[in-house]
Amino acid sequence: MLRLPKILFLLLIYLSAAHGVSGQQDPRDFNALSDSIIEENPTYEAFEKTFRDYRDTLLFRELIEKSKKDSLLSGLTYGYNRMAALSSDITEYNQAILYNTKALQAATGEEAYGVRLITLNSLGSLSLRIDSIKNALDYHQEVINLTASESEPSRQVILEMGKANYGIGNIYSSIGQYELAINYYQSALEYYEEIEFYEGLGFTNNKIGENLEALSKLDEALEYYDISAEINKNLNSKRLQVLNNTGIAHVLVHKGEAAKSKNLLLPLLDKIEGFSDDELIPLIYIQYGWVELNLKNYQTAEFYLSKGLELAENGNLTAYVYDANTWLHDLWEERGNLERSLLHYKEAQQARNKISNNRTLRYVYDAVSRSEKEKRNIQMEILAKQNEIFGMQLRRNRTTLLIGVLFLILFSLILHVVYRQNKLTNEKKVMALEQSRLRSQMNPHFLFNSLNSIKLYIINNEKKKAVYYLNKFSKLVRKILEASTQKEIFLDEELDTATLYMNIENIRFNNEIEYNVSISEEVDPAHIKIPSLLLQPFLENAIWHGLSSKVGDKKIEIHINKLKKGSIALTIRDNGVGRNASQRLKNERVVKRKSVGIDITEERLANFAKDYQNSYEIAINDLYGADGAPAGTEVNLQIPLI
Repeated sequence: MLRLPKILFLLLIYLSAAHGVSGQQDPRDFNALSDSIIEENPTYEAFEKTFRDYRDTLLFRELIEKSKKDSLLSGLTYGYNRMAALSSDITEYNQAILYNTKALQAATGEEAYGVRLITLNSLGSLSLRIDSIKNALDYHQEVINLTASESEPSRQVILEMGKANYGIGNIYSSIGQYELAINYYQSALEYYEEIEFYEGLGFTNNKIGENLEALSKLDEALEYYDISAEINKNLNSKRLQVLNNTGIAHVLVHKGEAAKSKNLLLPLLDKIEGFSDDELIPLIYIQYGWVELNLKNYQTAEFYLSKGLELAENGNLTAYVYDANTWLHDLWEERGNLERSLLHYKEAQQARNKISNNRTLRYVYDAVSRSEKEKRNIQMEILAKQNEIFGMQLRRNRTTLLIGVLFLILFSLILHVVYRQNKLTNEKKVMALEQSRLRSQMNPHFLFNSLNSIKLYIINNEKKKAVYYLNKFSKLVRKILEASTQKEIFLDEELDTATLYMNIENIRFNNEIEYNVSISEEVDPAHIKIPSLLLQPFLENAIWHGLSSKVGDKKIEIHINKLKKGSIALTIRDNGVGRNASQRLKNERVVKRKSVGIDITEERLANFAKDYQNSYEIAINDLYGADGAPAGTEVNLQIPLI
């Protein structure tokens, strides 16, 4: 059977889709509409209402250029997002992501808040299409974070909140976490019901049915498919009709009712030429072929499975390629042709290998789940300690009041001394609890930044590197947990923890960062104590603010010397872009990254130094080269020993 090259296949789909609309709608009408609407300085929603039926990419390119010329933000962002949607329709997902990214970059200011939510959700859906799980989760989660503080959200904001939950449900469904996926789909249903968004209700009920089927809850799955089909009676969505009919048919086959399943799919075959969505046609062919296989109609099954396989390969639909080859393997095995059966088995395995490795994705899921659980535990610990502090403050205030009354009544010096002693004792306890709370805040800050650095290898399916760095990560977590229970640790233990942290953070730099530690001979790190987890915040700042934007060699050096006045000097030096350049880059970023680690560390050093005769010092200096250009940043710490 002849196979069209992918580019020709996509071109034919595009031309047919564009002809279907623009053949009826004159481009001159589009240009006249765009000229008139631009003069009115319309909203994003006005553009959507006016041009949602147009599909000619050339016309939207003209709209983008006109909007650039007139500095019209709503027209520019709508044009980019519309180009992204049209690219997605023909499975050009990477191109669609580029257009959405341009829209996101253009969507600045408070007036673009709604556009940012729309674009972030679109980027999340597209990222999942190309198996970029981490990016998909980040985009949808950012929508949830941006809308979390909304007390009276608009209809558009509620809609995007629903889409974000729906998108995260799709992510968990793709990695086999079906119960979690259903939880997010249920949340999406609540948002859609609030605004009566029937399209969202239809597709979300269908997704719940699909995940219940994966959990072998077949009767419950049928209930949700039926709800979706009932909603679609008013929507009349061809795509939703196909998804519901194929879903119900799939369940009926599992229940041993293949004949009923065939009756559901035959009407779809009769009008298959009317489906413009290039994913639906191979889905129908492959599902119908599978039903015929279960009915032992081998010749018919082979025809439709092969036809669906061809379309799936041309459309780069890897999941469908896997299904078709799997069922063709079963077909030829049943017919006794082991050679052809083996051929399709190998092709099915190749398709499966292209799909993100489930085991690796489960590592990501488990790691995320553990981090979330640890985060909740730490937050509970902080709340418990804050409550204890509050209780002690109340008791201290009562004691103060009692002693004050007794002092006024008796004018007794003895009672005054007792009052002062009680006050000092309570203040010392409060200070100790404050130190413990600061350490609890430090641990999640350190832990979650390290976890982000290791995710990339796991997502990219590099198993050996993933296992290697997971081992390092587990060792790092153990050291952090041990250090967090101690107010002070020996310097050599702190350096070991810092080295582990640098190894993990160096992952995303492809080990480009050169990291060195030098210790003077008069310093014995095995007998010198410093505050636990002291170095990590400064190393983190050097990486994120100094080296992440630098091109070329990247270095971080730690020098440790002993001072004559009973202190040691720790110098942390990087050759990054410098603080001024880092601040400019930070202001230009779409997503701002706030760091509080340095402030927390300075508070901890202040508490640490109270037990010593000498005080601590922190100095951060900019470094410059011979030509006066920024050459990095240097942090000088002076820590008391006596």
